[in-house]
Amino acid sequence: THAASDVWPQVAGVIGSLGSLLGGWADDSDLPDIDIGDVVAGVRDTLGRVNDPHFQAFAQGNSDFGIKEANVVLRTPVGSGLDFKIGYWENPNGYETFDAGSNPNYSRSYGYYIEPKQFTGVLATYRFSQVIQAAAGVANTGWAILPGAGGNTVLHVPMNGINSRSGLDGLLTYMGSIAITAPETAGFLKGATLYGGIIDSSVYHGPDVLNFYVGGTMRTPIENVLAGVAYDGRVNGHSGTVWNGADASTIAGYLIWNAGEKVRLNGRVEYATGSNNSWYYYSSGDRNKMLGVTATLDYNMWANVLARLEFRWDHDLTGNGMFNDPTCPDNNAYSLTLNAIYKF
Repeated sequence: THAASDVWPQVAGVIGSLGSLLGGWADDSDLPDIDIGDVVAGVRDTLGRVNDPHFQAFAQGNSDFGIKEANVVLRTPVGSGLDFKIGYWENPNGYETFDAGSNPNYSRSYGYYIEPKQFTGVLATYRFSQVIQAAAGVANTGWAILPGAGGNTVLHVPMNGINSRSGLDGLLTYMGSIAITAPETAGFLKGATLYGGIIDSSVYHGPDVLNFYVGGTMRTPIENVLAGVAYDGRVNGHSGTVWNGADASTIAGYLIWNAGEKVRLNGRVEYATGSNNSWYYYSSGDRNKMLGVTATLDYNMWANVLARLEFRWDHDLTGNGMFNDPTCPDNNAYSLTLNAIYKF
């Protein structure tokens, strides 16, 4: 079992670096009260089984469970209040979260898979006004880079689980970001949110990995309809000012329609491209290029119980036939999912 006490040796090693940081990420508790919080933030459940690929980042041991959140939050009397989250926490960047029931769709986006997942360290957040909030963080390393399939590709493996150790105290991750919320005077845009963030992860025996994220959600002129957009990027390897290593990027658009007291329809369209083996390996050496379309029907059966019916179509834009058995390649993959989620 992964003990919560494993967090503190790593925290002690990084807390001294906090003063040199700039930027960070906004606390999702400050999202505007227009149901956006239900879309872009999740309930902080503490346990997740690690035999699911979504949970592999939470532990690199043999336990059945990995701790998802193990931290303390402190407020210092600086200005409007400077908050510190110290311990083990989820990656603050990204449109989608670990908790599937708090995302607009059951299945994750391509962008979710190129983001780091968890960190052990310190995250500081400060709200300058009702419009601008910024934060900064320093944590343990976020990625391990391993040789990929074919011998000429790069494989990114999340190595920031609560029990992960780099072996080198100098391998740290630095992050910075800003969140902007449109004020009441912004007309129909009031409450709209825009986020931007960057994460620089040091890597053992390899160049740094940079993750970029920009995303936002806003009301539309159509009643009860929200629109969102998210961009994720990941690069590693550099020579001077030119990045020449593996890269991956995605852009996704979201529509969320609250069709009634118990019914919500959510749509997502996304495009993903990256160097070979970012998501899949092609023996031809081609870049990955994928299109994904997802439609999800939410129905609140009763208090704390959400039923979901979801259809997803993925298309290989390279024509290499990524899906199905290698002896019978297919450029298309279809899935139909029915599930129920109980929120404690």
